[in-house]
Amino acid sequence: MSLPSPDRTLSPPRTSDISPALSAYLDLMRVGAALCVFVSHTFFFFFGIDRPRIPGDDAVMVFFVLSGFVIAHVVANRDPSLRLFLVNRLARLWSVGVPALFLGLFAAFCLDPSLGGGWAEFGRNLGAVVRNLLFLGQGPIGSHLPPNDGAYWSVNNEAWYYFIFGGMTLLQGRGRVAWVAVCALLAGPAVLALMPGWLVGVWIYRNRDRWVPGAGVATGLLAASVGLYAVYYLTDMNALTRVFLYWLTAGYSYRLDHGTVLFGALMLAGIFGLSIFAVPHVTWLQPWLIRVRPAAARIGSFTFSIYLFHMPLVTILRDGLFFGREGGVGGVVTILVVLAGCLVLAPLTEHRQYALRAVLRRRIGG
Repeated sequence: MSLPSPDRTLSPPRTSDISPALSAYLDLMRVGAALCVFVSHTFFFFFGIDRPRIPGDDAVMVFFVLSGFVIAHVVANRDPSLRLFLVNRLARLWSVGVPALFLGLFAAFCLDPSLGGGWAEFGRNLGAVVRNLLFLGQGPIGSHLPPNDGAYWSVNNEAWYYFIFGGMTLLQGRGRVAWVAVCALLAGPAVLALMPGWLVGVWIYRNRDRWVPGAGVATGLLAASVGLYAVYYLTDMNALTRVFLYWLTAGYSYRLDHGTVLFGALMLAGIFGLSIFAVPHVTWLQPWLIRVRPAAARIGSFTFSIYLFHMPLVTILRDGLFFGREGGVGGVVTILVVLAGCLVLAPLTEHRQYALRAVLRRRIGG
């Protein structure tokens, strides 16, 4: 999913229409979500803890809602043309996406350095990398996850949400209709199924000032969002909504792949969106959020790298070098090494997207 970086066009907005406290809250949500995904994957592989117990899937919806909110701000205030918008978005996604995909391919080679699986297997892995570089990994002809980086599925979703929303807001007339239709066709139903949740973030951004609740009411709304998520998690609503969709479609919902959680995703988007709406009006929370804002922004600048690099690194260390396979202290140490590796890679990738943006602008224009 799209996560923050020092590139302020993709970090929580810090212009006058977004309060400093809300900006800090968005950063904190993003950091928490990235760590939740990281823990859900690493604890499963090193300690066998079932992933549903650590809601990494729910955390992806945090990214979608935040992304919709931020992109609505970007389109409204910063990117005057579709070309510039696309250049900035591609620089954001590819700055981490390209090295992460090839790191996953390298991890596959580490597991089979003699190419025992044959060149055909290597070709399939390389083909999956190329598909995902073009954001077609969740396309209309089925899911093609890249080797050793299953988390990349949400990046495909993010890209098409950018393309569709950018065309809808920055183009006019028949060009807009044609652009959106082609993008929707290439995105496919699995991607489009979760777009309403992403659009909740857009709606919250555009309507956040239509009602200004008092501090007491806002506190109640924030508490309600926490309570509603607790109910969602404790009742395993994620699984229940998948079962309901399976029944509703007579068993054909599996074709939506990650989109099978679409009803639950809408619930989560509403819950997380409610907290984003409430926070700017919770006056007692503002001083604390403002104090932690610099640290939250700094930590947030590593989250996209944590999200995309951790699984290839886990594969290399656990399955290639046999570190931490027995769990225990070795597992903990290996998890910390993976996290450190992500933090080392971020300055080389995520923090250098300005340079990639400049290259793309020269090549594409804008």
